[in-house]
Amino acid sequence: MMRPMPSPFTRPPSIGVLVSLASCVVLTLAACSSDEEPEVKREILMQDECFPPPSPRLPNGSEATSQEMKEAREHVLDYIKLGQDYIDCVDFKARSAQEGDSKVSVEQYKRLRESMWKQMRRVEETFNKQVRVWREREPS
Repeated sequence: MMRPMPSPFTRPPSIGVLVSLASCVVLTLAACSSDEEPEVKREILMQDECFPPPSPRLPNGSEATSQEMKEAREHVLDYIKLGQDYIDCVDFKARSAQEGDSKVSVEQYKRLRESMWKQMRRVEETFNKQVRVWREREPS
């Protein structure tokens, strides 16, 4: 019996986050929870197999240890990579929508793409702010 190929939208246990298809159904999706919520049903996205990654937990720079900041950096880098994978998936689905092979419009995919970029920028900005706070507290 052939072993199924792993999804490119999940990461191995080394980052501490396993996202299975079953848990994705239950998770609140970061790109689908913002105020800029496109009029797209989550069920359609799940059928299309494009899953936005969950936002990483970021430590408070005024209380975090050096190890926590290093781990957070790795989680942010993984999140950005998964976000880029999600955007690639959405772009692929948008091309299919242009050909009429999708239940979701090209405009809806564009809004999903922009929502993910905004979320990734927010995570990056928040992390960088916490790094500055941490550096002020922890002299090198």
